Amino acid sequence: MIVGLLGLMLFLAWINYTQVTSLTAHKSRIETSSYITLGFLRELQGAVQQTMHHWQDQLLEPKADLDNIRRSVWQNEVIVALDSLSSHKHQWGQTSLRKKFEEMRLNMRKFQRVQDDVVKALREEVDKKRIDKEFSAQRLYQQRGKVLYSVVKVNLNEIHHLLNQYYAEERANFDSNFAQIWFSTALMGFSALAFGVLVAVLLGNAVATRASALASYTKMLADGNLPKDIPFAQDETGRVAQNLQALTEQLRQLKEFAEKIKVGEFTSETPLFYEHSELGEALHEMYEGLNRITIRDMERNRTNEGIALFSSLLREYADAQSLYDTLIKNLVKYLNANQGGIFVWQEIEGGEEVLELKSVYAYDRKRFIEKHIRRGQGLIGQIWLEKELIYMPHVPADYSEIVSGLGGAVPRAVLLMPMINNEGQVLGVLELASLQQLEEYEINFVRSVAEMIVSAIASIKGNEKTQMLLQEAQRISDKVQAQEENMRYEMQALVGSKQQLASQNLQLQNRFEDFDKSMAVIELDAKGTIFRVNEVMQELIGYDEEAVFNESFTKLVGERSFQSTAFQHLWQNVLEGIAQNQQMTFYSINNNPLSFWVNFVPLRNERDVVNLVIAICTDITPIQNALERAQTRWAAIRQIFYYVEFTPFGIIQEANQAYLKMVGRTLGQIRNQSHQILLPTNSTQRPQNQEFWHELSQGKAQVGNFYHVTQKGEHIQLFGVYYPVFNPQKQIENIVFLAQPLAQTLSIA
Repeated sequence: MIVGLLGLMLFLAWINYTQVTSLTAHKSRIETSSYITLGFLRELQGAVQQTMHHWQDQLLEPKADLDNIRRSVWQNEVIVALDSLSSHKHQWGQTSLRKKFEEMRLNMRKFQRVQDDVVKALREEVDKKRIDKEFSAQRLYQQRGKVLYSVVKVNLNEIHHLLNQYYAEERANFDSNFAQIWFSTALMGFSALAFGVLVAVLLGNAVATRASALASYTKMLADGNLPKDIPFAQDETGRVAQNLQALTEQLRQLKEFAEKIKVGEFTSETPLFYEHSELGEALHEMYEGLNRITIRDMERNRTNEGIALFSSLLREYADAQSLYDTLIKNLVKYLNANQGGIFVWQEIEGGEEVLELKSVYAYDRKRFIEKHIRRGQGLIGQIWLEKELIYMPHVPADYSEIVSGLGGAVPRAVLLMPMINNEGQVLGVLELASLQQLEEYEINFVRSVAEMIVSAIASIKGNEKTQMLLQEAQRISDKVQAQEENMRYEMQALVGSKQQLASQNLQLQNRFEDFDKSMAVIELDAKGTIFRVNEVMQELIGYDEEAVFNESFTKLVGERSFQSTAFQHLWQNVLEGIAQNQQMTFYSINNNPLSFWVNFVPLRNERDVVNLVIAICTDITPIQNALERAQTRWAAIRQIFYYVEFTPFGIIQEANQAYLKMVGRTLGQIRNQSHQILLPTNSTQRPQNQEFWHELSQGKAQVGNFYHVTQKGEHIQLFGVYYPVFNPQKQIENIVFLAQPLAQTLSIA
């Protein structure tokens, strides 16, 4: 009977072990499936939104490359995410969830076909092979495309909700089952106590002289108490007492083990029963299994915490260098490494491509080392070529890439991780050195961080290019305005009263001769007939004086320009004695257009009648060409980016069509409205308005991630810059907002 009870206790302990192992493994599968499945679903939502943006852009400006991009997103992102989700749907225990997924996939296919039909119709309309308005591209887009897009978005949101609900129920079931196992473990302990009582009762008649002491001891065990000592004699009852005391110690250890299981602690081993006994071996195996599961959970949790940390860092940087410094510093500390460096692709003078060491961190301090790595040079240059990571668990003694910062200690392990974008281009390399080996999950974590840094580097490069274009446009604008100011001052100096001209005639004539040698001058009569062109002007237009003498002014500016209403009005003011200025296009002897800023200065005769007009011409052809290039670039920027223009006080003045389409509004709805109309009502997503606009008013551009809200209440995260624009008096004329969208759009219920 005693052997049977002991066997029953061992059997119950083994059942508890297998149940704990199975439930813990099931929880791990739930957490892994939840993380992966929801990640694929977010990728699918972002990819569908990208196809919609590319599709809308193609409707505005039909281009083959836009269609190729859209098709590529379908093939490489949407279809891949759908297949990945489909491979996990057999794990979903809810039939309604699987049905909803199939419904979404069917609508997704319809949506893709509608996009292809609209693009085909648009192509035929462009080629003028199709003019049927009933089936035009815009009509298909409005009647079917937008409706199916809304249906797909609703399907995705419903699946997201059902998945969250399903995984929440699974976690609740796990907690309930684990509580039952804990109860079973406690029951097994009390069964062991009952076993001790039973032994005491069976031996009571044989050891009557020790019955009282053993009865008291077993009563304490029966009450659930574990006394420290028991008196025993050197007889059979003494051996029983010794065994009971040993059993008590084992039960006490079993209690401690159960308490550790209850709080999820498997990091320290508690010896239970004899090492080679069946129960001891079973409990030891249960401990080892729970310990392995705990380690895997710890690794997964640490990876998730690290991903969240670096996601936060990538959203909060002020400039590129501070981002690189912060990333490498936190990566070295998070991995308990002792040194790390980040190399970023850069194009230096002469067009040569290199990997430049942007930041290095070692021994809890930033180190300043200048280094350029060329393609194929050393291990880092080799990674640039092969695009594969290198992990050296045993570093050779002559390794010298970054050991100069280790204080003479050779690292045990070195990890070199390439940062590759979607086009397969290496944008940089992470280099980490550690005095201890890196675990596999740590290497995978570094790979995930490298993928996150790639998008940040691409954004930094785009921002730098945008900033350069804005600065170039501002520089050209300032230069043109400065030229206008100089010419205005010169005209004011030339225009004087008739009495001053008479009294200073000789002095002015001397000055005019000097002026004539440095400025391009044309002299005209009241009818616009040329009777003199100075040498400076002759060199600019290529005509000599005889070729244009007694010719009409139209020979240089063209008949159309001379007869225009604006010029005739200007000429009439000149004949009335009012100096005028205007930008005009002259044509050289080779019929090449030249841009001039022309100041017309009228001169009166003794009868106070204007009989001579001096045209002082300033060649602004280089400035005009530069301004046209700047305007072209600015127009391109407004096509590529979302663009909004505000007054210095945050009142909306202008917005381009791309931005209006994104927020679902018209210019009339938002013009002369406060900037607040574009922002979410949630204060945590809004800029600190007073400080934000105060810094803008001080001329400080504001760069970062901003949430704007659509008319439907969707929150769209944008990466952009609020940029103050100055007038010639160095006063802020307006505020320009340029931005690009990030991948995720939040829906507000």
